[in-house]
Amino acid sequence: MKLTALIYLLLAVGTAHATKSIITKNRPFNQRARITLAKIIIYLQSISTKAGYLGIYSLDFDSAMAKGSKKRHALKKSGASRRAWGQRSVGGWDHRVHISALTPDAPPQKIDGHCSLDDYITQGAIGFLIDLDDTLNEDWLTAAINLGLRYVLENQDPNGGWPQWYPLRGGYHDHYTFNDNAINACIAVLLKAHRRYVRPNLLAAAHKGGDFIILSQGQSPQAGPGATIRPELKA
Repeated sequence: MKLTALIYLLLAVGTAHATKSIITKNRPFNQRARITLAKIIIYLQSISTKAGYLGIYSLDFDSAMAKGSKKRHALKKSGASRRAWGQRSVGGWDHRVHISALTPDAPPQKIDGHCSLDDYITQGAIGFLIDLDDTLNEDWLTAAINLGLRYVLENQDPNGGWPQWYPLRGGYHDHYTFNDNAINACIAVLLKAHRRYVRPNLLAAAHKGGDFIILSQGQSPQAGPGATIRPELKA
């Protein structure tokens, strides 16, 4: 089972701070689950570098921290600030963030560059920050969320689709991309933001993304969208 799936399972039964407890079969399942999750969180903290994570670890940490206890407030703030600090000037995120210039309290100058909608990179960062917006009252957090949502909106083509990267890089990176749930994740984060902030433009963009899914459907007997679709497709 992937670590992300395991954490979601354990979150369903809650967390505890009994990190030194020994897991035995005669303990109730909910206690064993809480102990396991607490140890996972400690492990994720141990591999952190300036509250940042190597790629495959980051979503697992997000799952744990976004739904953790109040005692983790400082850790949430640290993780959220590093996520916001890594945002590029156009509003999205790349697969990598250079951490050498990151400082605890002062946001750095955002750098220019291409940003990715592949692998849940930008959508996941925005969603994580939205999750923390209820518990962290920070101007930099609000600014990062708004800039990220603006990126998703401005990056959407008139037919409702999204390329894999934006600004465009050329080649297959410019194609509309269902692979790795890129378009689905754009729609999902817009709906999540609309539920949180009640902004009609976000809901309208999500609906337009749904229109693109219909538009991109193939002809029978292959009546499904491709993993990537050339940008020549028009509404």
